[in-house]
Parts: sequence; C-alpha cells; structure tokens
Amino acid sequence: MRTTYLLPIFAVGLHLGIQVLGCLRLRAAREKIGGRIKSAADLEVVKAAIQTNLRLGVLLMCNLVLMLVSWFVIPGNLRIFYLAPLAVGQTVLWLMGRPVEKQFKTLPVEAGDENLSSEYRSYVEQWSGFEVTLRTRSGHA
Repeated sequence: MRTTYLLPIFAVGLHLGIQVLGCLRLRAAREKIGGRIKSAADLEVVKAAIQTNLRLGVLLMCNLVLMLVSWFVIPGNLRIFYLAPLAVGQTVLWLMGRPVEKQFKTLPVEAGDENLSSEYRSYVEQWSGFEVTLRTRSGHA
C-alpha cells in the first residue's frame, strides 16, 4: 500500500473517531448524573461534557483541512473509496449520536432552582452557536 493512501485513511478515521468520542462523553455524563440535573455539581458535569464537545468540534474543523488535502492526494478513480466509508460512517454516527445529543440538550432540571435551569439553557444555547469556551450567564468562563 502506498503511503499516499494512509493520509485519507487516517483523516477519515480521525473524523469518525472524534465524533464517537464526543458521543461517548455525552452519554457518560448523562449516566453520571442519572439523566437529570439535581444540583450545581450535576450542572458542572453537564458543563464539562458540553465543553469537551465544543473542543472536539475545533478538532473536527482542523481535521477538515487534513481531509481536504488528502482528497487531492488520492487518484480520482479511487475517491469513491474515500467517500464511501466517510458517508456510511457519518450516517451511522448521526443515527446513533443524534438521539444522545437531543437527550442531553433536554435534560430536566429538578433542583427547583431557576438559576440552575437558566444556566443550563445558556450552556445549551452556546453549544448550538460558534463558541469554543462556555461562559456562565455572568460572562465568565
């Protein structure tokens, strides 16, 4: 196997691996808090998981450069072998990961504390945007 083909394999594997890692992190955090936010400590677990997810998103963007470079490295007639695993893997991960993300974005806040609830909503809102570091409602990281 030519070393030229290792770059696309690495880029696609890294892309899919980062997404798996993000999904597993969200799932682990949700399980750790029992699927609901009951205290400030639970909210910190949620915040850390979202923060990890945001940072993994930055890695995905950096990997995009690697994927674009690798696209031009492989011969045109072999590009289907690059796109097929990426498309299938991306579809499978989306089908598996999307429900986890949706559940995480709609965690019930059972603390009865409006501050916890609004802070959680703030984190989810930032997660949906272009943030790299979560800020509290007061603006601090």
